[in-house]
Amino acid sequence: MWYTLNGKARNQLRTFKGLAAIIKQTNHYKSVRDKDYLLDKVDWFVSSIIDTNLKLNQDVFSYVNIHSKRLRAFLGKDYNVIIDLMVDLNLISKNNNYSSNNFTKSFRLTSKLYKGRQIKSVEIRSNRFDSKLEKLKNYEQQEVLKNPLYVKIISNTLKISFINDYAHYIPIPETIGSREINGHIMTEHEDNDFQMNRYSEFGKILNQLSKETEVNQLNKMSLYFSPKVSSYGRLYHFICSVPSRVRELIRTKENELIYEVDMSSAQLTILILEWIKSGHHNNAKSKEVELITKLLIKGGMYDYIQSESKHFGDMSYKNLKVSILKLINAKYNPGEGNKELERLFPGFMHWVNRIKQKKGHESVSHIHQKAESDIFIKVYEELPDEMFALPIHDCIISTKENIKEIQDRLIQRFEYLYGKFIPSFESLDKVFRINRVSMKDEELTDHEINSLKESDYKSLDFLKPQ
Repeated sequence: MWYTLNGKARNQLRTFKGLAAIIKQTNHYKSVRDKDYLLDKVDWFVSSIIDTNLKLNQDVFSYVNIHSKRLRAFLGKDYNVIIDLMVDLNLISKNNNYSSNNFTKSFRLTSKLYKGRQIKSVEIRSNRFDSKLEKLKNYEQQEVLKNPLYVKIISNTLKISFINDYAHYIPIPETIGSREINGHIMTEHEDNDFQMNRYSEFGKILNQLSKETEVNQLNKMSLYFSPKVSSYGRLYHFICSVPSRVRELIRTKENELIYEVDMSSAQLTILILEWIKSGHHNNAKSKEVELITKLLIKGGMYDYIQSESKHFGDMSYKNLKVSILKLINAKYNPGEGNKELERLFPGFMHWVNRIKQKKGHESVSHIHQKAESDIFIKVYEELPDEMFALPIHDCIISTKENIKEIQDRLIQRFEYLYGKFIPSFESLDKVFRINRVSMKDEELTDHEINSLKESDYKSLDFLKPQ
């Protein structure tokens, strides 16, 4: 976010109302010469935690990894002074467990900081910190623009527009009761407030994006971040973080509806295919390979598990998928759920569990992410530059006129990577499915409600918890 002060565009940060007043009572604040610079550093640190949780759809009290190089760049070589100040005030909690080159130290908000305080955007106070922020953002952007894949992502992001239908994308608060998150009892009001803030902020940014055509303005948008490929090949960019119900309101700037080609049961499908490709099965397991590949090609993997398992059979379809993916990705635990999957797919689950025990459970998701990238990012990179398209992990979005071509390219890539390892098949249309993402005009909220301002919408009686 940004605003104009005396004709100069100035950045904003997301923080908590009343935080500055707390910092101003400390001896450290009273002792420093550039007091506004200190407050800007504190706000940047808090903003980094809030924004990451908003982007990743995490709870407000989730831990957030911030690399020491990033802390040093924005807060200075004495960044630990800011961290220690916040920890001593019990405003931030620090997790000191870290592994060089694997994962960094992490930080989270405490209930003392969040309790009863509203999240708000504040302008950067000092020219000194604003200049540093601009310089670092510009440097990051110049580095990003050296990568053709990132340039393609940014170019297509600028082609997006947004239908600002508040009544559709701002969620109605749910009555979920209280729950404990990292030692804090999160009330339903706090949880809903943070989620409402998340949807609202993404709506605001997409509204800005609808009017924007300049690359250099993107980094000034709240929650926007430059494209980045992880060490395991997964591509992250801003549109990946947009909540699905908000994404339903995006179109191209030419007002074209957006469609997607997604992979059915992507994570489970890819892991199974990687197991077959690895050769860690034998002739005695050929029936399992035949069964499991037929289920994948027909898109019936979860249906089969639900019908053949008493343990999973009583779950809703949504809970079934969540439960199975948690089992696949979690630390090895020879519990009932794991034993049931071993009974249904002994060869595959033996492979998964052996990887967890030898290399750690994170290795399973790393295998999936690398293979997913080898399908979707490889296809995306080869799409014509003039074609509007964006990859979102296990799918690619585009317009109706292009979506069939993208589906065909994904199928060709799939056949190239896995065709010789699995039995022959007639069609992969149920593996790579085409769906409409954008809502049609007739599906939007009627004009009378849609014309309300966000403040009006939040005041509607039917939104208030009963």
